[in-house]
Amino acid sequence: MRYGEPSFQQVVSTLPQDLDECVVFPLYPQYSLAATESSILMARQVFQKERPRTRLRMIQSFFD
Repeated sequence: MRYGEPSFQQVVSTLPQDLDECVVFPLYPQYSLAATESSILMARQVFQKERPRTRLRMIQSFFD
């Protein structure tokens, strides 16, 4: 979703308006500034614009 289709914006626009919380789970097994952090920043920007009341929980890595 960060680099392909559907775009992050497209997916967020399909979520319910009254969504309380969303878990952002970048599918990179280890943390990387170029991949993981850029995806997290994108998610924050899109949610701030499209769904500012939705709480975001970020999964930084899932290697273990």
